[in-house]
Amino acid sequence: MKNNYIFSGFLTSVLILFFFASYSQNFRGGIVAGLNGGQIDGDTQRGFNKVGVLAGLFVDYPLSEKFSIGAEMYYIGKGAVKQIENADGSKFEEFKTVLNYVEVPFLLRYQVLKKISISGGIAPAYLFSSKMYGQAQELAENTYQLRNYDIEPILEADFRFFKKLGLTLRYSFSVITIRTDNVNWFNKDLSIGLRYNIK
Repeated sequence: MKNNYIFSGFLTSVLILFFFASYSQNFRGGIVAGLNGGQIDGDTQRGFNKVGVLAGLFVDYPLSEKFSIGAEMYYIGKGAVKQIENADGSKFEEFKTVLNYVEVPFLLRYQVLKKISISGGIAPAYLFSSKMYGQAQELAENTYQLRNYDIEPILEADFRFFKKLGLTLRYSFSVITIRTDNVNWFNKDLSIGLRYNIK
């Protein structure tokens, strides 16, 4: 419960930052949206097979011609899934983990070329809902214990095709286990999306 209050205060602070940034001439901001491919290291499943949505906001503040700092806040669907192909060609979900986070990355961005930049930073995240399935049946919540927050280093590459629109590619991974019941699970994610600059 204490962690919930701390993260709620943290999110409120970030929202205030986004609000004031929208009125600043030096800040650039916009919308980011795309798809995330998730997997969980430690659950015996392999591959970025769990597809989720990524959608939210970002702000950037230029430090120099080449460097800027940025913050983002978005919803991101993570987890893992394992499908088995039956003899008739149909597919059956043997196992699936669904994790819904609010993630708030803080990034340092470097402008490699006029339309290409790379970024690195840290992404705190809050888990606000989750479900686990085995043999297509939802598992009872008392059979597993998940941590309600995560901390992930994040790497990003951005390619601007037009003045306000560009492609973003990102990779992130947990540095702490996402479970609290002596099972070591770690999120690992690959995302692709679009960044649209409003200002």
